[in-house]
Amino acid sequence: MSTLGAWNTNMRGRNRWVQQMNSRFDQLEVIAIEVKSENPADLTVPGQQEAFSALDTGIQEHLEQGRALSGDRRWLPGAAGSIAAGPALERMHAIEDLLLRRGNATYMIGQLPTIHASARDHLKANDPHRIRLEKILQDRSVITQTGNLTAAAAALPGLVPVPELGLDDETRSNLVSVSEAAHRAYQMEYARLRNFVRIIWTSIGILVMLTVALGLVGSQFHAVLSPCFVDTEPTKVICLSLETTVILPADNPEATAAEKADSERLNAAIMTEAKESTTKSHDIFLIEFIGLVAAALSGASSLRRVSGSSTPYNPAIALAFIKLPIGALTAVIGLMLLSGGIIPGLTALDTSGQILAWAIIFGASQQLFMGLVDQKAKTVLDDVGSNETTESVRPATA
Repeated sequence: MSTLGAWNTNMRGRNRWVQQMNSRFDQLEVIAIEVKSENPADLTVPGQQEAFSALDTGIQEHLEQGRALSGDRRWLPGAAGSIAAGPALERMHAIEDLLLRRGNATYMIGQLPTIHASARDHLKANDPHRIRLEKILQDRSVITQTGNLTAAAAALPGLVPVPELGLDDETRSNLVSVSEAAHRAYQMEYARLRNFVRIIWTSIGILVMLTVALGLVGSQFHAVLSPCFVDTEPTKVICLSLETTVILPADNPEATAAEKADSERLNAAIMTEAKESTTKSHDIFLIEFIGLVAAALSGASSLRRVSGSSTPYNPAIALAFIKLPIGALTAVIGLMLLSGGIIPGLTALDTSGQILAWAIIFGASQQLFMGLVDQKAKTVLDDVGSNETTESVRPATA
């Protein structure tokens, strides 16, 4: 997959996220209406009407604010993903938790599989909330059944009471706490992924500025910063875009020490002048471009191991972009190390083609440094909604 193709896929993924969030808020609004109608406030219970009214108001406010956050930003997919995703998800979770408090026992029991799955995905096996949930699901006695007849139906003989499911207050409170804990854990996983991707994009901006700055400085001081090599047989200066053969004065075997010193200084001045005339101001930009292309080719191969994400944050696209300036920088720095004689056995290159080849090698070598970052990105992405699970009981059902 090319970098452009990955970018387009990421943009479509963010637009799909907007649609999914809007659909979920529509669904929660319908559920809220149903929950409210099936569990009206009992006027005989002190304070219940006020509590239910506060819950209904909170649900409605979260719906309105969540919709505003996940509004259709198809022209600003980056803003939708980077700014609104986290807060909209928090609103959605808040609505789900408030619905658990607002709903009757039947609704709560119907949500047990969802609570259980969320706890298994986001809570560790030794988390107290998850342990408490497992105990509740193992003990089916917490789900009670009572006979229920309406006043009109009670006047008719021979009717059997309709079983009605029930939960004690402690169990309901525990289930709500488990749901809230699982949602908080999910939001923390989500925040880690979001911050990781933001760090990568910030690093991209800094590296791009450094790459441009190095190119500009190198073009002004090209005789110093552009890597060139000297071949002794015959004597010539080899740069990326030009090679110059240098004719040095013949050595005089009968020269005195002072004359030999003067000859060496003269030869050094001739070589410096030859290097200045051979080096071009655009050489360093050309090396950076070669390193960038090599990094793009080597980085594209790593995309085959990257899976998609259900979130609007996909580190794959950020990692694909960060490799480009790194490849440009490693190409220039690597050739400078070669020209400085840092690497034994590679103190000189014979042709411009060899310089080009080593620029490609150094540009592609960024994958050696970025391999650990790729692995870290995969770990952070896998942590979102994929907590390691252990053997667990099946959720209790009616």
